[in-house]
Amino acid sequence: MDVGGWLRSLGLGKYEAAFRENEIDETVLPSLTHEILKELGFTAIGHRLKLLDAIAALRVASRAVFGPYRPYPAAVVPSPVGIALQWITGCGGLALCIVARCAPRESSTWL
Repeated sequence: MDVGGWLRSLGLGKYEAAFRENEIDETVLPSLTHEILKELGFTAIGHRLKLLDAIAALRVASRAVFGPYRPYPAAVVPSPVGIALQWITGCGGLALCIVARCAPRESSTWL
């Protein structure tokens, strides 16, 4: 993503140099706050709000492209073996996730 071009498209191109000098790229954008933007020279509250709203819109757009977070692939379903192991070991979700990833879907036929 060209952050400078994105800033210009928002009408905030005058801050492009500050972003470049501080090495702010698309991976850092979600971490920006009002205070950090003040340090970067965003004196107008309207400019800070405009940028933070645009960053929020990027988050929504990326969720639409990549979908919601899933702790394991949709094709893998926790098996009864994994659930039993979790109950026996008391390890919580980690054991369930490890076994669910390793156990074939047909593992329910083993019981």
